[in-house]
Amino acid sequence: MPGVWCKANTKMTSKKASGCWRNCYLKDAKRSNEMMSSKALKYVRRLLQTEPQNNQAKELESLIDKAMKKDGLVGMSIVGGIILGVTRLVGLIRLDVAKSKS
Repeated sequence: MPGVWCKANTKMTSKKASGCWRNCYLKDAKRSNEMMSSKALKYVRRLLQTEPQNNQAKELESLIDKAMKKDGLVGMSIVGGIILGVTRLVGLIRLDVAKSKS
């Protein structure tokens, strides 16, 4: 049955490779989005130094700021949720150990 094993192995390798590619792609896309946002913000602010009354540039600066803050808050909330979960797990383990000692 070597043919069956090879087909199953190829499928699994293909799925793993596809998952890895998507994960790497998303990380790269997020990094490039952050870089583009910071560059855009830098150029808009430079424009506002020379044309402080430019309403379009002011609005664009505000939109970029909001988007960058939103991305930062989402990241912080994910990290906060992980920390909360780990803390709760440690508390439950300590409670279980305390109960088993008494």
